[in-house]
Amino acid sequence: MPNKLLGLRKSVRVTQKELADYLNINQATFCKKETGISDFKKSEMEKITIFLRKYYPDITTDDIFFDK
Repeated sequence: MPNKLLGLRKSVRVTQKELADYLNINQATFCKKETGISDFKKSEMEKITIFLRKYYPDITTDDIFFDK
């Protein structure tokens, strides 16, 4: 769910560029994915989850990307 990711990213003060670089994609592509225009690949969702676990140790991919 894009808005959840946006909120989490902003809460830990990480820019789109920083997360895009971490995923090895450009910022414009990340922006499209974060806003729901394009979909994240499964591997990208997993990497984002790993990244956010530095701040939220118990967070899961489902917590970030899917409604429960």
